[in-house]
Amino acid sequence: MNVMDRGNKQRIFGMKIIGGKKEADASFLYCSKEEICMFSIGYARVSTREQAEYGYSLVNQKKRINNYFNEKKIKNTRIMIDDGYSAKNLKRPAMKEIISLVKSQKVNIIVVTKIDRLSREVNDYSYLINLCIEYQVEIISLDENIDISNASGRVANYIKSSFAHYERELISERTIDGYYGKALRGEYPYSGTPLGFDKTANHQLIVNNDIKIVHSIFEYYQNTLDIDVTKLMINTKYQKKYTFNKIRSVLNNSIYFGYKEIKGEKIYLVDPILEEKDFKNIKSNLKNYNKPTRYTHKHVGKYKYYNKVYYDGRLMRHLTKKKKGKSYKYYYDRNDGIYINEKSLDAFLFEDENNRKIKYINEVVNQFIATNDSEQLLDCLEQYKEKFKVKEVTKIEVLDKEMFKVFYK
Repeated sequence: MNVMDRGNKQRIFGMKIIGGKKEADASFLYCSKEEICMFSIGYARVSTREQAEYGYSLVNQKKRINNYFNEKKIKNTRIMIDDGYSAKNLKRPAMKEIISLVKSQKVNIIVVTKIDRLSREVNDYSYLINLCIEYQVEIISLDENIDISNASGRVANYIKSSFAHYERELISERTIDGYYGKALRGEYPYSGTPLGFDKTANHQLIVNNDIKIVHSIFEYYQNTLDIDVTKLMINTKYQKKYTFNKIRSVLNNSIYFGYKEIKGEKIYLVDPILEEKDFKNIKSNLKNYNKPTRYTHKHVGKYKYYNKVYYDGRLMRHLTKKKKGKSYKYYYDRNDGIYINEKSLDAFLFEDENNRKIKYINEVVNQFIATNDSEQLLDCLEQYKEKFKVKEVTKIEVLDKEMFKVFYK
């Protein structure tokens, strides 16, 4: 098939052929309208630990799968790879795509070098087997004789999967035992080094100058209970570019309270720089950080803003409409025929809150840059916590379909 022929082909996956590429590189993307678009998928996976300890190689897996395709003269092939992902679950990019393709009935064969490349979890493996049986997809393992067409074959494969599951748990236990042994010797057992510390040749932690940043992170967060504000203040004060996740990881790290908890035991590795009671409070706040707090209003029945929405001085009625199996809640005025979706009110309230936060934060940051007064900054942060604490909505006036005036308790 040459490039000119592709005009009569049906494109799969919504991808385009880029000029200059070899035909083989993208041949799996096309099939004629008369053909059934089915693909033979090769799947390769390696975790970082397997690569380091056992020498599993993606290059080797790909080579063996390609050799199999060539020997069997299989066309329309595609090799999909999960590099650096363990088999503890199916939350892997390539695996998710394979499952989607199977459900779309675009796969007839899945080829792996070993069955544990698919999964080391019995439940996940069972799910994949049943999925392939349902959509008539054959699984081929180059190192094992896989037969899922009958009950005895499926039982044999479940047993193999059970051993893979056991091996994964054994590896996990050995890893934790290794961490535990290192910690008992006073070594920091994990890769990387926490902010505010340096690691010696003996893997022990010593405090460095960045520990003052750590103190500020905890101080600002305890005053605001807001990671975004803490990040903004830290990056402004210390000219850093820390991310939300970086700040959160510092707040979650028990090493700043002197210890790491391994196998349910607290092992103290450094002198604590903060009190443990503060850590418990911070952990509790972080646990609920992503849960909505501001607009968790007291429901009356099933409507969030029951008896609170007004238009032109009139209390708006409420109703629920169903479309394609989904329920949508509305507030409406019979006189003018105005309907307001409850989700529109949610979005407006969230944006209103967010805009007021951003305005206040910018004012505080600009003031801090101008004065460099740390005490004044802490006062402003304390005011922030009070200013933006949870408030209950008492009334919403509808100005038009997109503009509202909100009154808080």
